Order: sequence, then structure tokens, then C-alpha cells
Amino acid sequence: MNRAFPKHPRSAVSILLARRQTGRPTSYAMVQRANPPRQHQWSPPGGAVELGITQLEQAQTEVEEELGLNRDQIQWCPRPLDSRDVIVKDNDQIKFHYTVSQMYGELLGNDTTLTAGDDAAAAQWWTKENAEFPLVQGMPESIQRWTTLIQSHDDQMFPLHTPAVPCPVPTQRMTEIKRKINGSEHSFELELWSKWPANDDDRRHETIVGRWVAPAGGKYGMKEGDYSWGVWGRGVFDEMGFSAYRMHGRDGHIKGYRFDVCSVGVEVSSNTEEEHVMAFDDLLLDGLVARDQRTGELVLSMEDEEEVELYQSLLCDTQREVINNARAVLHDTDRLIDLVGRVDDAVSRAVHDRR
Repeated sequence: MNRAFPKHPRSAVSILLARRQTGRPTSYAMVQRANPPRQHQWSPPGGAVELGITQLEQAQTEVEEELGLNRDQIQWCPRPLDSRDVIVKDNDQIKFHYTVSQMYGELLGNDTTLTAGDDAAAAQWWTKENAEFPLVQGMPESIQRWTTLIQSHDDQMFPLHTPAVPCPVPTQRMTEIKRKINGSEHSFELELWSKWPANDDDRRHETIVGRWVAPAGGKYGMKEGDYSWGVWGRGVFDEMGFSAYRMHGRDGHIKGYRFDVCSVGVEVSSNTEEEHVMAFDDLLLDGLVARDQRTGELVLSMEDEEEVELYQSLLCDTQREVINNARAVLHDTDRLIDLVGRVDDAVSRAVHDRR
């Protein structure tokens, strides 16, 4: 029997992009296919792997083109969860044959906007609890299997960087000064990644983002090459007294978040065009937040409660109020989820804008 076989089977990627939040159903990004195969049907985004492009890089490209998300909003599992043959026939003729690798990524931040593009006619978030549109046959069962696989993986999730899309390190620097209750100061030298506020009006809305890289030998519990994104400003925290830090291993995986309770306002100044200074009062209490790799839940632990008690007599009423309000925010699951998302959004914007 004569059959019209393609000369070469093609390699392709399919992307299971999840948004996982504590106490809420996990949702997955789905697209309605505009072209064959499976035209008009809903399935995960994906596409053929171009010659010389890695599977991870192709997955990122498909997410950018079909969902409108940038690379700084996503962290990836470095290995495929699964691989399979997809053979599509028409009147007993083979029209398509793809070897598909199933990649897995997770959305960072609160911005869940999906913008369909390329060969996606539409894009929406799907949950098994609220399935508003049907997926291709067998896809819900596959998602359940892939979810089990990712929960059994030991791989760290990490953001994808590539030499093809360089992200130049800023030439501007900033000095972060934490003034302690006992009168001492801790000073940190950071790269400045966001625009420095130009005037008092800007300071009410501007978000400041900086990055600190652990020096040779490591420091402050961070290993050499590990780094931390710092985020400050009412553009992120409104009237709440926080300085926030997203901590990474040197390979980019997120180790956790740190929220230091501080004075609501920060004092900013510029020594030169390249050197900037930001100072604030450190109000002792810290919240450490980690994400459970298997469940996606945020796990909070509080630090220095005993220090707050020790220095109670040195705190004014306003400082005590800021500490109590910050403690209430950190212990409120919904507000903590929102807070972590704001930090992720601020970092993503700063890095994306620099690209």
C-alpha cells in the first residue's frame, strides 16, 4: 500500500504552563489552535522545534508568541516530563508525525493576562474544577499524569536565560542602608535595575529594584554567586512597611522570599548620576517565605519576634503600628499570595524593560 510519509518526522514541544497558588485550584494556559493539526481544538501551547534551538528555548518562544508572556514571568523545569509520538492521519494517509516533548513551566507574579498570537486563535486559563471549554480528547487525564510527574521531580525550577537575548548589567549602582533600632547601620551595594525616582512626586509611586550578588566566599547566609532581588516603594507595597527580597541560587532557581518590616517611607538621594543612596529604618521583624516544590503552597516562618519584644521600649507608637500591620499581612494567606506576586511582577518588569 502506498502512503505519503513525510520525509522526516519532526521534533516538537508542548508546554504545560501552570499557575499555582496556595489554597486555590491550579490553572493551566490553553490555546485554541488556529491551524491544523487539531484546528479549533483547545490544547496546551506548543510547536515544532527549529533547527539548532533547544527544547527549553523553543518552549519559551512558543509561550511568548502564543500567550504573550515574556521570559521573565516564567520559571521552567529543566527536563521534559514526558515524550510521545503524535501521528495524524487523513483518509489513512499520514499528514503529520511529531515526536513531542512535554515541557513544564510555572507563571510568576499576579499578571495573568494571556494574549493569543501566532497560530493560537484564543488563549485562556483552564482548571479541572471549572472547565469552561473542552480540551482535546484525553488531555485532562494527561494533565493529571504530568502533574504527578512534576511533583515527583527533584529538579529546581529556574528562569530561562539565553545568550540570544542578552540582559546587560546596569552601570548605575545603589547603596541600601538599613538603620537598626540600636543605632547601628548595615550597608549593601547593589546594581540598580529600575529607574531612580526623580522627584518627591515620583517617590510616592516609583518602584525601586536592585540586585545584590554574594561575593567570593559568600555572605549573609548566601553562597558565592547566589543573588537577591530587592524591591522597595509604594508602587508595590502601598502604605505597608516592607522591603522585599527574592533570593536565588547561582543557577537562577528561586530559594525563597524575605520581607523585612521597615519604615513606610524610604529616603532616597543621588550622590552622582551613577551612585544612589536609599535609607530606611529596619523595624526588626522579618518574614521568610518558601514555596513547597511539590504542592505550590507558600510556607511562612517569622524571624526576630524576640527582638521586637526586647526593643519594645525603644519603639514609638507609629513603629509598633507598622509592625502589627505587617504581621497581620504576612499571616493572611490571600494577602501574602498577593504580596509575593507583586514582588515577582516588579522584578519581571525591571528585567524585561532592560532587555
